[in-house]
Order: sequence, then C-alpha cells, then structure tokens
Amino acid sequence: MDRDGRIAVRPTGNLLSVSREFLVRLRGVSRVRRQFQDRPWVTDTLARQAHVGSSIDCPLCDRAEIHDQLVLLRTAGPWDGQTLPEALRHSHRTGEGVWAILKVFEGEVSFRMETSPLLEARLVAGSEQSIPPRVPHEVLVTGPMRLTIEFWGQSR
Repeated sequence: MDRDGRIAVRPTGNLLSVSREFLVRLRGVSRVRRQFQDRPWVTDTLARQAHVGSSIDCPLCDRAEIHDQLVLLRTAGPWDGQTLPEALRHSHRTGEGVWAILKVFEGEVSFRMETSPLLEARLVAGSEQSIPPRVPHEVLVTGPMRLTIEFWGQSR
C-alpha cells in the first residue's frame, strides 16, 4: 500500500498500445485490462517510460475487487464460531500475490480491513468480502455463523 493507504499499482513498462489495453503488475499478479480511466501516456512511448515504477490510481484495487485472471488455489473451512482459527480473529495478512474471498454461509460476522479509510463491514449469510494480498484484516465473530475462505492467485 502507498502512504495514503491505497493499494499501490505500478506500471511495469510492458504496456500494450493495441486497443488502448495495458499490462500492469498488481501486487504480484499480471493481467491485461482495458483502461479504467483515459490515460494518454499509455500509448506514448516516452510518456509511458516516465511512469514506470510510479504509483497510479486503480479504483478496482481500491475497492478490493478480485482480478478475473486468478485461479482458485484452495478453500479453507468451513468454520463456525467454535472452530474458526484464533489467528483469523486477529490482524493477519495473506501471502504475496494471494487474494482471499471470505464467504459467509450462515449467521453474520464483522470484518475489518486496515485500509485508509478503515474498512469495517458486517457480513451476513450470502455475502462475501474480497481481501487483497498483504493487507492486514481480521474476522470478528458476533454470534452463530458458518464461513469459508477461498485463496486465489496465479496458477502454479
């Protein structure tokens, strides 16, 4: 994350000019996407080189939306209020390049992700929360519940 608490997105220099698509390295995950915003520097070689290594705004990243080119690595759980591991109840992080999706099947939990501004959410049965790589977060059990956590990343 950058000093403002946003997920840092840095152009790698391997940008494509065809159809104004570009490649960026997102926290260890490469993907090709159409631009979310008009960025004229993407198609200009000299201007593009000036942006290599700098941070750019990425609304998709800031909203913690999982990337569509990741693959399911594994699923953990299901857990209930009695079996949820203690480590998940305190601030912890996923590994580099590993996204998680917390899925609540029964009851509800409180979820906290240490972004700026702080994300605090009440997740009820049928809801889910994406968690970007290396962002501190925790699950707070508030009553009876059942949940799983999926881990997503690049294929091995």
